[in-house]
Amino acid sequence: MMQCEFYSSRLSGEGFGDTKRDTTHIKAHFAEFENEMIAKLDILVEGGRGDEHYKDLFWEIMMNLCEKHSTMREQGIKFVKTVTRLMERLLEYRCIITDENKENRMSCTVNLLDFYSEINRKEMYIRYVNKLCDLHLECDNYTEAAYTLKLHSKLLNWSDTALPPLLKSNKFPHCQTHRELKEALYYHIMDYFDKGKMWECALTVCKELVTQYEEEIFDYIQLSSLLKRMSQFYDSIMKQIRPEPEYFRVAFYGRGFPAFLQNKVFVYRGKEYERLSDFCSRTLNQLPNAELMSKLTPPGEDVTESQHQCILAHFRDPVQLLSGISHDKTAFTLTIDWTDDDREIRVWVQASCSDVQINKVDPLMDERKQRLSGKPVSDQILRYHRVNDVQKFRFSRPFHRRDPGVTGDADNEFASLWLERTVLVTSYPLPGILRWFPVTSADTYQIDLSLPDDPQVSPLRNAIETMEGSNRTLRDLIVAHRSDPSLQLNPLSMKINGIVDAAVMGGITNYEKAFFQPEYAETHSDEAASINKLKDLIASQIPLLEVAIQLHRQRAPVSLGPFQQRLEECFSDMQTHVEHNYGKKSTDLKLDTPHSVTMRRQFSGVTGNLDHRLSEVSLASSEGNRSRVSSLTRSQVATLKNFATNFNFANLNANAALGR
Repeated sequence: MMQCEFYSSRLSGEGFGDTKRDTTHIKAHFAEFENEMIAKLDILVEGGRGDEHYKDLFWEIMMNLCEKHSTMREQGIKFVKTVTRLMERLLEYRCIITDENKENRMSCTVNLLDFYSEINRKEMYIRYVNKLCDLHLECDNYTEAAYTLKLHSKLLNWSDTALPPLLKSNKFPHCQTHRELKEALYYHIMDYFDKGKMWECALTVCKELVTQYEEEIFDYIQLSSLLKRMSQFYDSIMKQIRPEPEYFRVAFYGRGFPAFLQNKVFVYRGKEYERLSDFCSRTLNQLPNAELMSKLTPPGEDVTESQHQCILAHFRDPVQLLSGISHDKTAFTLTIDWTDDDREIRVWVQASCSDVQINKVDPLMDERKQRLSGKPVSDQILRYHRVNDVQKFRFSRPFHRRDPGVTGDADNEFASLWLERTVLVTSYPLPGILRWFPVTSADTYQIDLSLPDDPQVSPLRNAIETMEGSNRTLRDLIVAHRSDPSLQLNPLSMKINGIVDAAVMGGITNYEKAFFQPEYAETHSDEAASINKLKDLIASQIPLLEVAIQLHRQRAPVSLGPFQQRLEECFSDMQTHVEHNYGKKSTDLKLDTPHSVTMRRQFSGVTGNLDHRLSEVSLASSEGNRSRVSSLTRSQVATLKNFATNFNFANLNANAALGR
């Protein structure tokens, strides 16, 4: 059939005899046969026809024939390679299609997507776009579903041209033109971004539609409706709380995994509120025969070429970890190993049946967006750009190296704690059409003590980064609890306790012994600015702690009274010490405190009357403030009442939960 089409006439009405008389009339290609072969192959393999042996036999026979053919050799070899690659992906997809692990099904679907895009088979490409979108919706991956639908929309243009059959969508059979289908897709994309709380991405889609309504088709009714929805998106960005996703590096070593995972490294985007312990549990449940490796160093061939499955886990959140591991103790061995600093423990979970590498990575904001950091930009906006549309990630490996110039406390591990930095680059930014993408490059930086900005972090730089991270986390907790009183109090409680109670984490005494001793300053005179920066960060933590403890006092139930008293006593000692040695700082974060007016409210419940103290709101502090209070509008008064009522009910629920 290949030869029949190849030697047939490109002119209608001519037969084989005509082309034999005039060879310039032959087609010299077999595009129709190739298209039909690819379309039918997809259906047949998915229906159970063919296997690895058939694929190998096809390659052997067809490649041998094409290599010997004088005129079809080049096109024939290309065709055989294309069909063989397609069969590999289709057989892989068929093996995974019944797998309960939907992530594997998504990976195989994307492999087919990429293949059909490469060979420009639009109808097959759109078919698998819709399959991938449906898989994401089944898993509530609304953001990824939106990005997937955008792949279809990119094939369309803003015109009234009739849709060719190859571009039509079964989901939108009523759409007959490019514009109609693109508009319908955009509204679905917008809905999915909204459900995924990616309002910035939804606004990008809206702006393109606004241009069409305002400048091309002049549909002001649709424009009005769209602008109202855009207003809601902007409002959601500034007012709604959305958790920052965490990212995880996962390395699959060994031949026991499916071919598309073998000896490959990926960066995964965690689900909402999913922490490392939860992610590891979910991953291990999907890989029952996998075993966690115990080191971050690359494995040897004995692991990469083995038939076992190997995973490495590196945990950085001890609280979540200890409460999150839920594997059957008869199947897994749990070992807790305290590591080099007060921020980190590692837990190795070893499966008894066979051999993966998982560790948390930090997203690196794009250089073009880093310019936002130095501007008075709202924290909600900055937080979005820190963890979205990122393609670079970083993690650190701690190790000890004693400094011969320091003669201080030999037991203080902070003075010798170094970090080796590794920067990963993924094939595409996250989030995207998948919740994970393969790592295309990984650069691990070696020690160079002569470079102050070397990515290998010295103990002092590590201490500075730790303090910066601690202050940032504390600030984020304050902002979150101030905005949403219904949040659980435990994270704030443990964060404050870990800082102020030296018996828990060692406190700032570790840094003072390691870096603030005279002998360290003498042997590291070039680090004077860094030492001062660390002192400044310690001093800046005090006003944040003061606000956090005030907030904790407002939220804590009566049962936590002794704990609250302990926090305040420890903080008082710490505040006196820090302000005496490193100066007094202030913060822009403030809480409403009782001043001259305290509002109270009583209400009757089903079981009886209960008195509930409202948040104490300072309304006035001088004679001049009376006019300000009296000038409140009805809507402002109503808003204030609603806030007080909601705040009170949220506190009751939180207290009841903590009391249980």
